[in-house]
Amino acid sequence: MKRRDWLILFFVLLFSLALFLLRPQTAAPEMRTYLRITAPGQSYLLVALDTAQEIVIDQENGAHNVISVFPGGFVMAESNCKNQDCIHQGQVTVDNMGSRPLANQIICLPNKVVLELVSADERVLELGS
Repeated sequence: MKRRDWLILFFVLLFSLALFLLRPQTAAPEMRTYLRITAPGQSYLLVALDTAQEIVIDQENGAHNVISVFPGGFVMAESNCKNQDCIHQGQVTVDNMGSRPLANQIICLPNKVVLELVSADERVLELGS
């Protein structure tokens, strides 16, 4: 490469760096998340994860689950299933989804209850279908 080629390359890189550093800084929009509850014979709407609340699920067969919702996540607080695995699965939050064995879900297999963290994008897809 000739000296002129090196100068052109240098100025292109300098110009690119300047554009990158001077770009407008916009805060990333906060991802809105929801809890989707699936239980046999019952229909639940999506629950926004923006306020603390407890949701009780009582099924006709005697199955009983209590879900504790807090801003940004949820946990299975109580269940009358035999093995209590759903309670030991811990909290689900946006921050810990990648490190959990079931990612964004808590499953109570004996009571057939599935709790799932979904984003606003998934909610829109679900409502559209």
